[in-house]
Amino acid sequence: PGWAGNHWMKWVCELTASKEPAKGFFMETGYQMPVTPGSEEYAPLGAMPVKSWLTRPLDGAVLGRARVEIRGHAFTGQGHVTQVEVSTDGGSTWALARLDKLVSPGAWQRFTHAWKPQLAGRHLIVARATDSFGAVQPEVSVGNRSGYFWNGWDRVTVEVES
Repeated sequence: PGWAGNHWMKWVCELTASKEPAKGFFMETGYQMPVTPGSEEYAPLGAMPVKSWLTRPLDGAVLGRARVEIRGHAFTGQGHVTQVEVSTDGGSTWALARLDKLVSPGAWQRFTHAWKPQLAGRHLIVARATDSFGAVQPEVSVGNRSGYFWNGWDRVTVEVES
């Protein structure tokens, strides 16, 4: 529980129980996270960090002044997603998105937010999630040496026509 095993399941041919982490790139480098942000000391990540991403509108979309449904998904490796906030001004102000009914802990959680643009021009839409352990998706991902576990705010830039 808490470990993601959903991305490469098509390649699983055999499972072996072990008390020690597997040798090789992924467990020795790829899935290592800084112990604290900026630290040179690394440890294996035990659970996926809380994360959300936007699926609509698409980056670069040109929108009118009509109501727009902002959509996306969120998940966390422990507990469950308790809220997702959406900002249409780059993170200056936030509004709670509506979450679909929670399916189960660790499941992807769909969210929507209705937005009626009031001003023409460029708008930066961002999303951030919070989980049941109080972890909030950070503005900038801590990340790791291999680029895995990115969980910074997702950003989509749209243009609203006048």
